[in-house]
Amino acid sequence: MDGEIESRDKRNSKKAAEGKLKNEFGWKNEEESINDDLERFLINLQNQKKVKEEIVESFFTPKLTNEELKLVQERNQEHLRTYGVHCLGGNPDVDVEEMKKSDSKFKYVHGGCGRLTIPLTLETIQTKDKAKDELQNAKITIREEKKTKML
Repeated sequence: MDGEIESRDKRNSKKAAEGKLKNEFGWKNEEESINDDLERFLINLQNQKKVKEEIVESFFTPKLTNEELKLVQERNQEHLRTYGVHCLGGNPDVDVEEMKKSDSKFKYVHGGCGRLTIPLTLETIQTKDKAKDELQNAKITIREEKKTKML
């Protein structure tokens, strides 16, 4: 899981699940939820489809607990530091105007994560380090793009 975590409202969580935010700032390259990605991956394994090397960026949007909501409302710095966007100088809380548009008073977290799949054969074991480097470079690039856009 990377550090791109920020608070969102229910409408954005629904839009993300429907794939409507995949081209929006902060959601780029996150085309499906981690649940959908893992379900697809497991179905492919069960159907004995050939495992291919791939890097998948996905998202998750759990609802904040009452305790987390309270910490965000109180602007608790220790808690806010757990949100990647706060560490980049942004405000992890949902904008007041955005919340007014929502039919819910609940807040959700937008988190990004990545999955690297490497089919295990004698040849791929030797290139495993190269794939790890590629994944790390991809994450760094995505973080730098998001940081640049925030500034």
